[in-house]
Amino acid sequence: MSNLDSVVSAAIEDSAVVPGLSFSLSSQKGASFVRARNWSTFYASGSNIYSVGTGQRVLRFLISDGGKSMLDCSTVRLNFQITNTDGTNPVVLSGRHAACLFYRAQLRVGGSLVEDIQHYGRLVSTLQCFRSPAALASDGITGVGTGSNPLSVVGPTPEHIDPGETRTITCDLPGLGLFASHYLLPIGRFPVELQLELVQQASDVCMPGPLPGPVPLSTSFTIQNATIKADTVMLDSQLNESIDEALLSGKPLSLSLSSWSNQYFTLANIAQNAGSWSVLLSRSFSRLQGVFVNFLPTTALTGIWTLSNLFTSWHGGSALDQNPPNYNFTRDSFRFQLFAGANCWPQVPIQSHSESYYQLQKAVGQLQADVGLAIGPTYRSTNFHIGLDLEKLAATPAGVAGFTGLNTKASSDTLRFQFDNVTSDANFLPGRMYVLCQFNVLVELYASGVVVAD
Repeated sequence: MSNLDSVVSAAIEDSAVVPGLSFSLSSQKGASFVRARNWSTFYASGSNIYSVGTGQRVLRFLISDGGKSMLDCSTVRLNFQITNTDGTNPVVLSGRHAACLFYRAQLRVGGSLVEDIQHYGRLVSTLQCFRSPAALASDGITGVGTGSNPLSVVGPTPEHIDPGETRTITCDLPGLGLFASHYLLPIGRFPVELQLELVQQASDVCMPGPLPGPVPLSTSFTIQNATIKADTVMLDSQLNESIDEALLSGKPLSLSLSSWSNQYFTLANIAQNAGSWSVLLSRSFSRLQGVFVNFLPTTALTGIWTLSNLFTSWHGGSALDQNPPNYNFTRDSFRFQLFAGANCWPQVPIQSHSESYYQLQKAVGQLQADVGLAIGPTYRSTNFHIGLDLEKLAATPAGVAGFTGLNTKASSDTLRFQFDNVTSDANFLPGRMYVLCQFNVLVELYASGVVVAD
């Protein structure tokens, strides 16, 4: 065995100045090419009032200007007012995020469709499950989640919107890859079009009630005065000319994004004891980064439960409530694998909720984090998610690399989700299965137009 001192002395430069002793400004980078940063507002086109069932359901925004502004994509936020139109009962939103109000989100750049996410509210609420309790509580003020009432579904306690009351909300748009990126986008040449479609039923996001008491609830609301808030940056003429010259010479501006494709499947005639089922996903991907699976039960959703906050496991508990369930070995024993052609993940099937949670931690990058996930205590009952990281290098400190996901287009492989030996609690029998797929998107901006490759 080599002597540690000899290895260290040969490999490490001992004369390097540590950061605490570096008083030079040579390591700092300036940005003299930035002339100004503006706090911009973009208004919705068309109707100013939106509602479910009647009237206009789609919010449309054009994020553009006639000049040389660059959109700071990471600063984009949705701002709107929500009004409880019921004169008697309060409205309580679920899902721990105001973007759960929307069923579909579409994003176009330069007229080309870049992202089209259906079941968007379900995706948003799923992503909130992968955050820490502190992060959820911190962001409660941006929605309706800072109330003092005793109702809490893993996150900031949702405030009631009282009869006739109006609230103002400013929130991000989770899952839209462009708005999670660091890019400065020239929106004068490549305008951004955003469409948000409200949920198909108000009860998909509004708690149907009644709450304990009993307290009846309303699902009647309207949205109005919707705007997009974002920062735009003005660059100096020299840098703008450099960008124009690059585009006119045929060179693209390349944007690497992650987006989502979501589907759901109705599960019929699943046996309560030792049940089995298989689901085929016809969608193909050039680089599939990961997949997440969650479920809704066959029972009707009442009380606090909606499509936006319930992710049931067949293990379940004595009742469909927020209490951590008593452990049951039989309902904890199952088998799950994902197949694509001759490959499968994992090679040995997942056979317990504990192992499934470990794989989920890897998929969301929490394996080495101390903050943890908010859903741990109720993972075996009302917050169950299966997550598989399909990238060769990404989720752990072993290495981070781009475009290492699973390619199902080249091999024409169909994804198959296989579940076996599933014994369910009667109140938690799976009735609907959601599959959420995260994949790489490459957007290339040319002078002649926009090319999207996924």
